[in-house]
Amino acid sequence: MSRLPRIFSYTSFYHVIVRGIGKQILFEENADYRFYLSILKKHSIETNIRVYAYCLMENHVHILLYDPEKNLSLLMKKIGVCYAHFFNKKYERGTYFRTDI
Repeated sequence: MSRLPRIFSYTSFYHVIVRGIGKQILFEENADYRFYLSILKKHSIETNIRVYAYCLMENHVHILLYDPEKNLSLLMKKIGVCYAHFFNKKYERGTYFRTDI
């Protein structure tokens, strides 16, 4: 069953929580936190979303955003895809790293 459409805030402020699958660790070392913040900055500028606050913890992230143009889904997709690719490549996770094929 598909999810219901997102309800947009009349204030355009959003509190977003991001978790790893099964509450998996998202950040193994300080460089991972820095990379996440760099892509958050890059993609928030691209999507014209202002980041007011964030809290990066080992297994989840909280972000307070202002999104008057309703680009939240696009921002989160860009961040998610970019960070997942970075993390999976760095820590050799995922099937595309198999060398025995």
